[in-house]
Amino acid sequence: MMTTSIHIPYLLLADDDPDDRSFFADAFRQQNQGFLVEQVGGGVAALEYLKEAVILPVVLLLDYQMPDLSGPEVLQQLAIDSRYTHIVKIMWSNSHPDMTTKECKRLGADHYIRKPTSAIELNAIVRQVRDILWSLRCMSC
Repeated sequence: MMTTSIHIPYLLLADDDPDDRSFFADAFRQQNQGFLVEQVGGGVAALEYLKEAVILPVVLLLDYQMPDLSGPEVLQQLAIDSRYTHIVKIMWSNSHPDMTTKECKRLGADHYIRKPTSAIELNAIVRQVRDILWSLRCMSC
């Protein structure tokens, strides 16, 4: 849990696969100074983290398929509490069927991204998430 008293924009990455978390977090940190990446290992942990957070993340990057609580189930829980409406919710998944994308958007996901299969794709996703964070940072200026 983030304990700093300084408000640094950060994203919360919820994924049950430690390799996926590590690949994204490492690439994001290398390319983006000034932003933090907090990580949790599942949907239940994401909800607990958000419930206890004093400062909420700017972005929630959420795996679609997790064994304890799926990404769509997390979105349903977040929709109940208005405290989470300003978090940009990005669903990421190994699949990209049109039905899944529509379901996630209906449940409150702002973006749907297919998980990368190469370093080039990973860097493109990192840039996309960075651009979302920067646009939000600039809106609060």
